[in-house]
Amino acid sequence: MSRIRPYQQKVLDDTLTVVSEEIEKLGVSIETQVVLQSPNLKKASFHVHTKLKDVAFEDYESLHGFLYTFKARIPHVDLQIYRMHGMLRMFSCMKENRTSAIVVFDDAK
Repeated sequence: MSRIRPYQQKVLDDTLTVVSEEIEKLGVSIETQVVLQSPNLKKASFHVHTKLKDVAFEDYESLHGFLYTFKARIPHVDLQIYRMHGMLRMFSCMKENRTSAIVVFDDAK
């Protein structure tokens, strides 16, 4: 696992805060959230996979519409849905699509 750099952490925090707020406005809670990082550590490039608790968007179009209701709050984010079953590409990643899990929280052992 690679460590996340401070500027990457800020971009990730700023973005996930907006996404979490918008999901909470729907009265829904997040069950799990997985962040994958591009191996290029010179840029902030992540994939964020979010699973909602006890709820799902009805279809691809409703998920797409939800994302665009708050696109202005996170203009630097690529909100393209890259799979019809609802996984989102929140940040562009390298074309090779090589990703690795990142350490977001550094818990004391």
